[in-house]
Amino acid sequence: MQITARSWLILRLTEDSPFLLSIMTLAFALPMTFFSPITGVLADRFSRKKLITISQFSNAVVIIILALLDYSGLVQYWHVVLIAFCNGSLMSLNMPSRQAMISDLVPENKLMNAISLSNTSNNLSRAFGPAIAGILIILIDTSGAFLAVSFTFLMSALIISLISYNKTKLDQKSQSFISDLKAGIRYAFSNVELRPLFILMFVSVMFGFPYFVLIPAWAKEVLGINADGLGYLLTSIGLGATVGTFGLAALGKSSKKGKILIFFGLLWGLSLATFAQTNEYLIALIFLFFIGLSSAAFMSLTMTLIQIKSATEFRGRTMSLAMMTFGLMPLSAVPFGSLAERIGTANSLSISGSLLFILTLLYFVINKKIRNIH
Repeated sequence: MQITARSWLILRLTEDSPFLLSIMTLAFALPMTFFSPITGVLADRFSRKKLITISQFSNAVVIIILALLDYSGLVQYWHVVLIAFCNGSLMSLNMPSRQAMISDLVPENKLMNAISLSNTSNNLSRAFGPAIAGILIILIDTSGAFLAVSFTFLMSALIISLISYNKTKLDQKSQSFISDLKAGIRYAFSNVELRPLFILMFVSVMFGFPYFVLIPAWAKEVLGINADGLGYLLTSIGLGATVGTFGLAALGKSSKKGKILIFFGLLWGLSLATFAQTNEYLIALIFLFFIGLSSAAFMSLTMTLIQIKSATEFRGRTMSLAMMTFGLMPLSAVPFGSLAERIGTANSLSISGSLLFILTLLYFVINKKIRNIH
């Protein structure tokens, strides 16, 4: 809901500029790149539940401020960018703890299913949130949608605070904070099973996710639709993502996870490259469903493998590095946004999908470790 309302507000303030839309996403995602290694250490040293609760409550406060600025008519582009930066910073605090906390709550032999269930929950929100936001924007404008978003953050903080569990006991204070940070980075990139996963995640983020930033601009440019129509497009992505993550629960004992991972990466790139060139709303919905399915399955399986193959004492830090990789998305979103203003959003997105397909295929061919991962 937040992404949809914020993107629509940006388009209204900037006369539908895909480049300025991508700059806003840069402000949101870059904190995840710079702060995630630090918050990963926090997730291994302090209460993950408290870190999540603090971040969700703080997000509620920040979004209420944006809602008030929007409602009063005082909101400016730089306000939205600054608040997006705050949201991204809080996300970097939230996500490593949230991902690592799953392994505190369930035994390792249930971890694949638990992560799939968690991702399914997230994808259900992606399925229904954009449609709800689109309707709210029509009925009560973006300011009303932001108030609804702030309420969901408050509810999230309350629900997380009620969870009772015994955190895995770690020797987390045996070193200094900086030593822990360096040890986590060394561990993640020296581990022969983790390194290929990080590289593949980097490729997918750089070339697979610009569409999520630029789809509001594509929808207005190609289809000429309003906020409710955009909401339904994003809902199709969320429905596909839900199906994809549900399916992962059946792969817990599969010995071909590497090949399955590559398959979803190739499907993602092919679907994206093809989708961008359609100008029919129904066909776009179908392709977005497959983009959602393949991207969610790919990312969920990658995050699951990173968790499973990480030592317990490093799990918060390895998950934070995965989030840091995800935060690099603007490095591609901004160039593809700039390219969209020159050659059109549809052509820009087709190029990104084609590059994702080609690079994933090349990595599959040249890297034996990723093919054989299980």
